[in-house]
Amino acid sequence: MVGPESQPLTNENQPVRVESGHFYGPENVTDGYDVHDPQGKSNAAERKVRNERIEQGLELGREVEDLLIRHNFAVERILFHDDIDVKIEQSKSVDSWRWQLFINRAVMTALDRTKLSSSSPVKLEEESKYVDPARELIEELKKAAEMKDGWRISEGGKKLIVGSGPNRQRIDMVGFLEHDELPSCEVLDMVAYRKKIWGSKGTVTVLPESYKGQQDRVKRLFELFDEAAPVVVVYHDDKGRPVDIDEWSPQYTQEVGAIIKQGLENDID
Repeated sequence: MVGPESQPLTNENQPVRVESGHFYGPENVTDGYDVHDPQGKSNAAERKVRNERIEQGLELGREVEDLLIRHNFAVERILFHDDIDVKIEQSKSVDSWRWQLFINRAVMTALDRTKLSSSSPVKLEEESKYVDPARELIEELKKAAEMKDGWRISEGGKKLIVGSGPNRQRIDMVGFLEHDELPSCEVLDMVAYRKKIWGSKGTVTVLPESYKGQQDRVKRLFELFDEAAPVVVVYHDDKGRPVDIDEWSPQYTQEVGAIIKQGLENDID
């Protein structure tokens, strides 16, 4: 576990990792193409909205990247591919190879779109690869909750509960979308953040403001471990305008956070 005692010391060669333009399974990364998935499913309206959010995120991510580069930070762009659903469908199919061809094409499209919005190296991260580490993390979370005041595990063992009364917060440990056998989005995100944090000067994530509640729950998981989280989250509205900047462990991201806030302050109401 990467805790406060084991945080890697930063050096001048370590990058700030910037993730923006959250890509979903293949049917949502093919804007401009009349493409259906291998089962013939297509939701053009949903795909259009998601692609608008992707483009907004990529554009704002480029703005953040440029701000950091102007202040002499090395930057690594992260392309996050939310591919768990499509991997599940692929595992059920007798034509697994067709799914793989479609996934490969979608990933190349996503990489091309991300590279167009970046002058920095781009690294692909696939959420399906976080599932097993997230299952291990669930056991760590349960042990930590049993030992920390103010935290407890729900009767069914699927949620963490912190606080009481109006301040009570419930955090799912399992239940990715409709898949009860999989770790929750919050646990998967913690795995992703730990990976991005390691060997970096911190990480910046650009997301629609609708993710605020979910991201706050991820932040609480780091607090359960008393674990430093050098994370800056930049939220944008449905027009792509920045509306809020949240620093999870400001003592570790003071310089990065200040640069982003100063650079975007005229855009934030």
